[in-house]
Amino acid sequence: MKKNRGKQKYNKNQDDNSRNIVQANNAVQEVSQKTDYTQQSDISGMKVALFWSIILVIIFLAWLLPKLFNTHEYTIERWLMVVFAIVLGFFLYTLKDEPKI
Repeated sequence: MKKNRGKQKYNKNQDDNSRNIVQANNAVQEVSQKTDYTQQSDISGMKVALFWSIILVIIFLAWLLPKLFNTHEYTIERWLMVVFAIVLGFFLYTLKDEPKI
């Protein structure tokens, strides 16, 4: 009755070591993915900053142009919305080429 006793003994330390190895490998992969993301985000970050600066210029022009040319605001704003649509379309088109995360 005591033949198999001890042959297939469960070793808790082996199981813990294998879990630690798997967790360490996962941590290394996460760090490498985070570094890749930070390197790639600089390009799209510049695009986003350019996009918002164009938006601010359009807002400033919407305020300034009706005063300079003595026209109705809605006329100027319609043309500025056309410019905004073109900028937004170009921005979204360039984001198509960004690598996926």
